[in-house]
Amino acid sequence: MREEIAVSAARQYRDDLKEEVQNDKTVGAGTFDLDEVLPLPTSNDANIYYMRQLNNYNRSVYGFHDRTGYYYLWNESIARCGASDIASCMMKYLRGLNRVEASSNHVNVYTTSQWATDIQGAKRNAPYYKVTEMVKEDFWNFKNMAKDFINMNKTTGRENTKFLQICIYSVHKGDPIATIKYSMNARPVEINLF
Repeated sequence: MREEIAVSAARQYRDDLKEEVQNDKTVGAGTFDLDEVLPLPTSNDANIYYMRQLNNYNRSVYGFHDRTGYYYLWNESIARCGASDIASCMMKYLRGLNRVEASSNHVNVYTTSQWATDIQGAKRNAPYYKVTEMVKEDFWNFKNMAKDFINMNKTTGRENTKFLQICIYSVHKGDPIATIKYSMNARPVEINLF
């Protein structure tokens, strides 16, 4: 019962956010997904299936403002799939609005570029998916940057920040104050980022 209420509240919040984005062009919002690992090569051939495969990572963001899916794609020789790698995709999206998502498993795929082409062609109507093939220089080390955010452990009300319980996180460009909520119905709490 509680889970159904939470899901309903999350959907309502998403719908309200979509409406706000359409009515106010200064607001940007979207959702992101940690998609499945895409192994290479893919084939129905049993000999290929049991070979050592190259893992490809696919992170997607759906922008409410332009109703477009943005996909970020890289393989394990370029970067791993850790928090900094995922944050790098989000940073690239926020800076330039580029993103990554799903693909078809019904074709033989041998290279990361083929995954990118497959993803781009997965949607038949505009706006089409926008795929960015990430290169090593696109990934940042956010561990060093996190040291600059010394105030994030306490809210502006001097309460401990419960990072694992954050449900909504809102940041405005140029504003050092972020707003968080621990549940859909919780009161907003502020964090001074700097």
